Amino acid sequence: MREPSRAGLRNAAGALNQRAFRIQMVGEVYAELRRVEWPTWKQVARLSVVVIILAAIIGVFLGLTDLLLTFLINRLYLGV
Repeated sequence: MREPSRAGLRNAAGALNQRAFRIQMVGEVYAELRRVEWPTWKQVARLSVVVIILAAIIGVFLGLTDLLLTFLINRLYLGV
């Protein structure tokens, strides 16, 4: 029977270290998430409405800017 090479043993040890690191990392992430001060549902709803309103305002602004620039380019450069 063939004996495992040293490189194979190092790879196995590296794999065990990686697994241990991943398990430790998941535990640390879980502990950190328990310390987070999460917003209330009321805050989430209010801030979501603010984001939606701002996105709509920015969308309208960009749309109007696009229309204006299209009009100006067609008028000034293309003579349409």
